[in-house]
Amino acid sequence: DEETDSRVRELLDAVVSGSDEEVSSSDDWTQTRAGRALMAIINEAIAQNATDIHIRAYSEAESGIHYRVDGDFQRRHVIPGETHKRLAGVCKTAAGLNTTTTVEAQDGSVKLHDRSGNSITLRVSVIPTLYNRERVVMRILRSTTGRLLRLNDLGYYPDERDEIMKGMAYSAGMVLITGPTGSGKNTTMYAILRETYQSSRVYLTLEDPIEAVLEFADQVEVSPHISFAKGLRNFLRQDPDVIMVGEIRDEETAEVASHAAMTGHLLISTLHTNNARDTLLRLEELGVSKLTCAQVVNLLVAQRLVKRLCPRCREVEGSGMDLVRRYLPAVSPELIEARGYHEQTFYRAHPQGCSECNRGYVGRMAVPEVVFIDGEFKNLIMDWDMVGFGDLMLKRRLDMTHAAMRRAMEGLTSLSE
Repeated sequence: DEETDSRVRELLDAVVSGSDEEVSSSDDWTQTRAGRALMAIINEAIAQNATDIHIRAYSEAESGIHYRVDGDFQRRHVIPGETHKRLAGVCKTAAGLNTTTTVEAQDGSVKLHDRSGNSITLRVSVIPTLYNRERVVMRILRSTTGRLLRLNDLGYYPDERDEIMKGMAYSAGMVLITGPTGSGKNTTMYAILRETYQSSRVYLTLEDPIEAVLEFADQVEVSPHISFAKGLRNFLRQDPDVIMVGEIRDEETAEVASHAAMTGHLLISTLHTNNARDTLLRLEELGVSKLTCAQVVNLLVAQRLVKRLCPRCREVEGSGMDLVRRYLPAVSPELIEARGYHEQTFYRAHPQGCSECNRGYVGRMAVPEVVFIDGEFKNLIMDWDMVGFGDLMLKRRLDMTHAAMRRAMEGLTSLSE
């Protein structure tokens, strides 16, 4: 609101009103002018449901503070270059980074509480750019203790949820959630674990960092002393039933994860791939054999996030083959016709939005490919027939295009999304 914006501006203006106090440790950075301004920025970003805060240079004299809200990159404040330097410095101090250099890329994190007392973690990334200033990006990771979302809250349909339940019903095997950075993979993992929890199972999680507290699980955070691969090896001696691994990043972790899945453990993890089928190719790249893929993979879930249309102010965009083809140029007219997309009425966001939304949208929802690996899919993996795998997904309408179009046809999102 205007009052918050005014307060943030006041604190930003104060950053260069005098020489800032020396910051002796990462514990007292909030007591400096730059620290107070940074906390105001963080709280403002959280209030706007931002996922990231960016501080970047425009010129010798000017820089900007941007928030990513519902996937959109939005400029929020214009600041002097000197303010940028001091904010970057306090970010580095808070995250435990080296403050004596401005020519190195650095990564770190800081745990703190927002103005409502909620625990949050900021992942801080700093890189040197033009004008002797550093580009700072802070990813906001909110603790979701006590308010974990369910799959339907994330936008999953009942039939998609049912397939996930089937994949998680096994006592052993691998469940993989995939998608690009920022596609909500971890949120989906937490939702799956919550909805499939059984008191007779032992749950262990290995995360970087821990983003939500699961009261039924023992959670371990990756550190310089515990890598994903090392932690996972230790887990196998802890008598677990269900293991959650934040991400399979390398060959060593992939090897231990597949071994865990083959030796009586149900393992759920994430990978960075574009779709469900590519997940299998990525596993092979990481050294998991084709035979092992066929034996251990129970379920593949690939997802993206799209913005939800505001139901109050959305407006009709139209219908027909030409409209659908404009947004789906890579999809054949025959497939569009067979699935009846051209017969539906589609909606779009109101350009100005209303008092209830963010320029025509209200939050985001998942668009998933959910592939339960039944006998037919397993045979295709055994033969390593990835073309056939994709064709079967299309035949069963499991592809992400159809998942997105289902949501667009119901007016939940727009064709442009």
